[in-house]
Amino acid sequence: MEEEKNNPAGTDSVEGIADYLSKADREEMGILLFRLNPHPMWVYDLETLRFVDVNLSAIKNYGYSREEFLYMTLEDIRPAEEIPRLIENIKVHSEISQLDRTFRHKKKDGSIINVEITSIGLTTERRELRIVMAIDITEQFKALQALRESESKYRNLTENLNQVVYSVDPQSLEATYINKAVFDIFGYTAEEWLANPGLWEQTIYSEDKNDVIAKIMQARESLNNSLIEYRIIKKDGSLRWIIDRFQWERDEHGKVTALNGIISDITERKTVETELRMSEERLKFALKQSYTGGWEIDLADRKAFRTPEHAKIFGYDDLNSEWSFDKFIGHVIPEEREYAKNIFLNAIETKTEFRLECRIRRTDGMIRWIWAAGGHQVNIDGTVKKMAGIVKDITESKEAEQQLRTLMTRLIESEEQMRKVASHQLHDEVGQNLTALSINLNYLLSQIAAGDTKKLSDRLSDSISILNDTMDQIRSIMVELRPSILDDYGLCAALKWNLNLFKERTGINIIFEGKELDYRLPVNVEYSVFRVAQEALHNITKHADAKNVKVVLTEENKKTVLLISDDGRGFDTNEKRAGELIHFGILTMAERIKLIGGNLEITSTPGKGTTIKIEVGR
Repeated sequence: MEEEKNNPAGTDSVEGIADYLSKADREEMGILLFRLNPHPMWVYDLETLRFVDVNLSAIKNYGYSREEFLYMTLEDIRPAEEIPRLIENIKVHSEISQLDRTFRHKKKDGSIINVEITSIGLTTERRELRIVMAIDITEQFKALQALRESESKYRNLTENLNQVVYSVDPQSLEATYINKAVFDIFGYTAEEWLANPGLWEQTIYSEDKNDVIAKIMQARESLNNSLIEYRIIKKDGSLRWIIDRFQWERDEHGKVTALNGIISDITERKTVETELRMSEERLKFALKQSYTGGWEIDLADRKAFRTPEHAKIFGYDDLNSEWSFDKFIGHVIPEEREYAKNIFLNAIETKTEFRLECRIRRTDGMIRWIWAAGGHQVNIDGTVKKMAGIVKDITESKEAEQQLRTLMTRLIESEEQMRKVASHQLHDEVGQNLTALSINLNYLLSQIAAGDTKKLSDRLSDSISILNDTMDQIRSIMVELRPSILDDYGLCAALKWNLNLFKERTGINIIFEGKELDYRLPVNVEYSVFRVAQEALHNITKHADAKNVKVVLTEENKKTVLLISDDGRGFDTNEKRAGELIHFGILTMAERIKLIGGNLEITSTPGKGTTIKIEVGR
């Protein structure tokens, strides 16, 4: 049972080697030493290089069964490039024992290991054999190789760093080694530095010298690793900031043998820190003077930092109360919470800035309008770490905006009412009077006899012509003031009628796509959309130099959509000059549509025309 336990390959205990050993050599202790040795061992034929026997450790570590080994030669466990060396080694080393030689072996799974070989020759009556013990030194070999590479890299790195690397005597603080980067930072060569033991202390800026030396002495007493930031005077007289990081080197007995350190030039960083500090002070002053609050949110725990002005906006007297994103959402009025939360979360997901207007309930119960804006800080892995921004109370401007919108609504309604009254008056009074006058003049003309009344007849004919032109103009004005077709037949019919007049007047080709809507929009909505369409056509005539205009009236997602496109010169919507050309018209159109709860979008590209999209709800 013990033999089976220690023989997982299922081989006979001594069969193989026993055939070649004399009876005297077949001692049980030697066989067990071979079988149970913790290191791989084998016996091979020196002539054929074929394995004669292997122990359990060889089977376990190389991955082959005993039967597989016995069909193999030494070449089978060597990488192809190592075989010539194997053959040469066997030829050259014919001595009885061969110690401490390293080779590379190949395991069954193809992996390569480094081994240290110890072997001894064994001559029998039938052939010459060799017993081999292989010690796996792969990890030691890798560690040694890594150490050598590390030492080489350290030497190269030290000499090519743009930081000063130094080593000094822990008692005298005199430098025993310094790299060439000392020239870039201090202006002295390494040779000058090592030749002048007091040079380091001489370079320390006078205002920092006592503090620096005191900290070095304190670190030497406590033997703590440390870092110091201080100023130096470079050889050329310039003032520089450095950071000196150092640690104490000890031997195996704990005795301090050296003080090693790295010095970096941090002048640029210090300059940036100073500028940043000044910028922060200016920002704090600006925020305070403009009654704007600042905030920053850590997205991991949703906790936030905020300025005093931020606290005042939400009704807090001080900054002692805990603040977080969830607490902010709690201040937003219920009907706008989901909207505010979605804008914030979308900004995190898309890593974009955001703008938000919503109403909050202050701690004193007052409802106020706020405007908030923010951006994000991204981690190295691309995730958003923090968000920061500003918030401002815009209640007064919102109220003023609402008042202005109310006034605009009343103005537009008054304008439409005046148009309607003027149209009716022109029709009922002026129009009727002109019609009666035309009838009378025509009657007089028909009653004039021929002969010496020719001049009078001509004058009457001319008067009738002028009267007819005046009546046509008045009809046109009446239509412009209040097109009855819009009242009677709706938006689609009114647009078609207006587009026909536009084509006759300008000669621009018109393409209209659309049909009568299945519903009638509210009167004020129809009139606003119609007036905006008129203004758009007016702008095309005045600015676009277009050959074709396409108008499309459709229904999308329970909204009425009107598209007006031209193939004119277009303009850059981001350019102020282009915006000034049609500034008043665009403002008027946008305000009209906004007042009826709709949306107006203008897209344009220089040389590629302009498209106006109007969307209004039913």
